[in-house]
Amino acid sequence: MHKLLIGLVVIALVLEGTLTSLPLVLLSLLLFRVVVRGNNGFLLAFLAGIILDIFLVRQPGQTSVYFLVVLFVIGMYEKKFEVNSLPFISLATLVTASVYLVIFPAPGSFIQAISITFLAGFLYIVLRLKKPKKQSSISHL
Repeated sequence: MHKLLIGLVVIALVLEGTLTSLPLVLLSLLLFRVVVRGNNGFLLAFLAGIILDIFLVRQPGQTSVYFLVVLFVIGMYEKKFEVNSLPFISLATLVTASVYLVIFPAPGSFIQAISITFLAGFLYIVLRLKKPKKQSSISHL
């Protein structure tokens, strides 16, 4: 699952850096944080933010700081709420994408925030179906 999500971050990085202004990297980092859990996503978020800033010709570090803050806040809520659920993913994506699009303006920010929220829901459902189910140790006769 780690490799699949890291691949998703790389693909999102290339797409957001070259073709679209949708916050795809933010979406993939949110999914990585929620599905994988733990502190594995911070280095990935930092590197993705630096590379994205270079692609988009921004001051390096701006996007990284935002990504790191978002992952930290989600980590804080991890103990109080069930973050591995469709409603949390949808709401977190809508809020963080809206703030991202206010900080880094793009045309059609409202439509982009709504679009990325629906995409987040779809990808979360696909990842939940892809995640291997735990096998019981008792064999059925």
